[in-house]
Amino acid sequence: MNVLQYRYSSFYEMLSAHATRKPRKKVIFVGDRKISYRALLEETDIFAGYLDEAGVGPDDRVALFMRNSAEFVIAVFAISKVGGIVVPVNTFLKSEELSYILEDSGASVLIASDIYEKTVDGSDAGKLCRHIVWEGSLKKTEKGRTFRRSLMVIFRLQR
Repeated sequence: MNVLQYRYSSFYEMLSAHATRKPRKKVIFVGDRKISYRALLEETDIFAGYLDEAGVGPDDRVALFMRNSAEFVIAVFAISKVGGIVVPVNTFLKSEELSYILEDSGASVLIASDIYEKTVDGSDAGKLCRHIVWEGSLKKTEKGRTFRRSLMVIFRLQR
């Protein structure tokens, strides 16, 4: 029986190794922005600190209801760092379907892009998740604690 051997034990470990070997290498390209391994690691570490502070730990399921973005990648690596389990959610779902996925997966935290605010607000996310972390602008009234600017986008914790 062949057993696969992986070089890294987590996505975060892989990112950290690449950031050490090639810190200036550009890894994410979003519009005019070019993000290096070092910058990605720094932003990941910051966001992982917030997740840790919010009580996210090993085996906690964290649902991602986010647009395709650098912030999605940061969230995946940050969840990996704290030992959580990523639950990617299709952003084409309606509120009822989002509620079903959150309940069925046992997600304790939802990270959502603010462009999906109506869908999230129409779901049971507020009842099913300990925290909702919003990614996006601060164009609306604050619902909770604001995190530092992360790659030109705000993450903020609700609850």
